Amino acid sequence: MMMKIEKKAFLYLSIFIVLITFGISYVHWDAAIMSPITYLVYILIILKVFSNYKKITGCESVFKTGILSMFLLPLISVLPLYAYGEESVFHSIRFFLEPSVYLVYFLLIYYQVNPETIKKLLLIWGIIIAVIFIVQQLMPDYAVFGVFSKAIMKVEGLEEQVYMRNGLYRYRLDSFFYVSLFSVFYAWNKLTERHSLFYLLLFLIYAVAIYLYLARQILAITIFVIAISMVIEKKQHKLLIPIAALSIGLYAYKDLLFGNFLESTNDDLNSDYIRFFTFNFFWNKIIDNPIVFLFGHGHMPNIERMWADNLSVYTADVGLIGPLYYHGIVWFVAFVAFLVSIFKKFDHMPLYLKMFFLSITIDLIFISPTERASHMFFMMLAVYLLECHLYVKSKNIYRKKSVK
Repeated sequence: MMMKIEKKAFLYLSIFIVLITFGISYVHWDAAIMSPITYLVYILIILKVFSNYKKITGCESVFKTGILSMFLLPLISVLPLYAYGEESVFHSIRFFLEPSVYLVYFLLIYYQVNPETIKKLLLIWGIIIAVIFIVQQLMPDYAVFGVFSKAIMKVEGLEEQVYMRNGLYRYRLDSFFYVSLFSVFYAWNKLTERHSLFYLLLFLIYAVAIYLYLARQILAITIFVIAISMVIEKKQHKLLIPIAALSIGLYAYKDLLFGNFLESTNDDLNSDYIRFFTFNFFWNKIIDNPIVFLFGHGHMPNIERMWADNLSVYTADVGLIGPLYYHGIVWFVAFVAFLVSIFKKFDHMPLYLKMFFLSITIDLIFISPTERASHMFFMMLAVYLLECHLYVKSKNIYRKKSVK
């Protein structure tokens, strides 16, 4: 019976991943048909949670209040959007439904999903993304994931379906950043516990995926966090030989692996200026008046599209400034409090979760966990794993009420 429940959980969560990542950024994804289905799923999640509110939220978890805040506070921004916005609230319905992804955390508790199922889910999807990256690099003419459709190319005036960086195709599978980070850190954690050819192979596969995102900040943060883990992990001496070998290999092939990355730094000074300009642009919007400063502007997709086309400013380029613009300082304070509640348990986390939460916190300068529904979802899976780990480790930390 339990096996059937876990298989169903794996299947349903995988289908949900496909929906919120637009079919793994599939080039022929029909948004006209699939978007309403995704919105319906969001609504069903909300109805399921709040129709069983007492049972579902009946766990003594330090994360409960924070997660509910992450769901509810963005809804308040509908008021300043209605009062000061330049377009209809109905244009933003998707953005007010997406925070329902946070509520998946409560459904995982409600159905008592085995944390091992969640780990397998993330690790298998990590392999799927790595395989997609590798196969499409080898056969770019057949690439269908993370490339621009012909319709978008026509509208945007693009000449190529995919950009290139460092001599490689840069497929836009950014929705899976967190999956790849989790996977590479999990495999690394296992390597710190024991030498295993299996986990070494897994680590290399996930590391290749991290590299093939061709995003310098993700690559730098991954290397930095792995280095930090050497300080955190007490058994680091066991890894001296493989780390020395890896370091020698990286140094020997530094020009091949990182040459264009490093050289592109000078070329990207203009891009850095645009990021600084974008920061100032949205910060001035944030402090425009006390109401929007407190509760945000909400989402105005058509106006934001005009800004992007004319000024090249995107909220996705400025990390937490984006959601601060959308949801206001009240949300920002709640989010910081939520992160603090997670890091209060830092000493009790397994190494892979320490590395994961550390990496996404460092990356807040560039990427917000609220920027995409997929980021919210994968973060909630990690928080659920932490909750389960703490509960198993000490019932004095968490005492779940039985859910019937």
